[in-house]
Amino acid sequence: MRPPWFIETRPSGSQFGCDPRASLRARGCAGRRKSRHGEGGHEELLFSTLAALRGIADRAGIPLVDLAIAYPLHKAGVTAVIAGATKVAQLEANAAAAALDLAPNLVAELDAATDALKAAMGSNCDLWQGTHADGTEDGRVR
Repeated sequence: MRPPWFIETRPSGSQFGCDPRASLRARGCAGRRKSRHGEGGHEELLFSTLAALRGIADRAGIPLVDLAIAYPLHKAGVTAVIAGATKVAQLEANAAAAALDLAPNLVAELDAATDALKAAMGSNCDLWQGTHADGTEDGRVR
């Protein structure tokens, strides 16, 4: 059983896991020292959402990395997903994931699993830019 923070990627055609919590701690994100907009973080909700998404992916028999590409493409108004690739095999895997036809009930399940996180984060999904707690805008990273 993979830990709930396990994230699949395609670095060189293989898959490996990483602990995003360690990365957050290493960059100082957990304490919000660099946060410019004064908003609190949602790491615990993020990790529980990732665990829920992992369960959905496992039940559907679709790798989570493929769902991460396919799911947004099933949302109104989304026409492209930015996915990195440094090798032809990665590009082919990403294209195959983008071509997945997700059942409406699976999309609804993904919506339900991510609703709380989307509501908590609001329209500002960028920790480093956006509207400050005092209402001022700042779109540049210093």
